[in-house]
Amino acid sequence: MVNVREVDLGGSRTIRIVELEDAIDPATRKSVTGAWVWDASIVFATWLSHDKATWPEGSIKDLRVLELGAGLGLVGLAAAALGARVLLTDRDLRVLSGIRRNIKENALEGRAFAAQLEWGEGLPRQVDLRKGVFAERAGGNGGMEAEDPTDGRSTGSAERLLAEGGPSERGAGGKQGRAGAAASSGESGGLSAHGGVRGGAESEPLDVEDFVKDLDLIVGSDIMYEADLMPALCQTVKQLVGPRTRIFFSVELRPATPKCFHGMAGRA
Repeated sequence: MVNVREVDLGGSRTIRIVELEDAIDPATRKSVTGAWVWDASIVFATWLSHDKATWPEGSIKDLRVLELGAGLGLVGLAAAALGARVLLTDRDLRVLSGIRRNIKENALEGRAFAAQLEWGEGLPRQVDLRKGVFAERAGGNGGMEAEDPTDGRSTGSAERLLAEGGPSERGAGGKQGRAGAAASSGESGGLSAHGGVRGGAESEPLDVEDFVKDLDLIVGSDIMYEADLMPALCQTVKQLVGPRTRIFFSVELRPATPKCFHGMAGRA
């Protein structure tokens, strides 16, 4: 049974999030943390739609937003539904496939885009989107293995899972081909982007390199839960932040939260 969460943003706007079933990290054999909706993201998404005093012109319409550790994308999709242009990022390929599904579920193609981002790695300098939906990371991921959540087998490289579209783009006839895959020039950093699909055709691709140069907002929900990740998170935030960028994180208090905050503050 597929579990779908609905979050009311007010003004007849509702975000539908299809949660992932049986998304297991093959390295740890534990559930992938971004496979379901966390409470902090619900609070954040609701706040985005109601706190008009915080935003220029009373809304986030037309702002450039990047979400870190997006999980299934509730916060980023809420921002897109409110009129922002959003790049949702996560490191896990199963989760990214879920983000793509939820972009389509909410008809936000062309306004919301998904990309792979490993905290602490370099940012993109060039992304080849000529063939549309996928741009491979610099040097490929070679020996990195990604578990296919639809049939349990391992793909030969991590990129193939996204190139094939993940579980949201596979019908009864089997997997889609890899015609949508596009390799970069090898000069990209840690971020690779693909857009959604509108009505079976590609939406306008996102120029990631240009997009991240001038961000209005960096957002994240429940991403400060492991102190060891804070140095890499700080490095990524420093690389992304611009002169006018504002940063908002929604955090659920856990035993490790104070240490995470101290780790962030010590590297700010």
